[in-house]
Amino acid sequence: MELTVAIARGRGQAGIERFAQAEGSRMRALGAIARWLQSLPRQLDWVMAVTTIRSKISHYKEA
Repeated sequence: MELTVAIARGRGQAGIERFAQAEGSRMRALGAIARWLQSLPRQLDWVMAVTTIRSKISHYKEA
């Protein structure tokens, strides 16, 4: 849709190139978000492990 608008506005090649650059930036941002989301379970596992260890340490301190 946006590509058609760029051509229809008479911007020709320059409009197409700007559209491609903007789309590339958007795709890189989405890729970065996707990679972060994929790494989230490992990060959460680490957080849960630290939380579990801390709770066990505090449990033994109280006993």
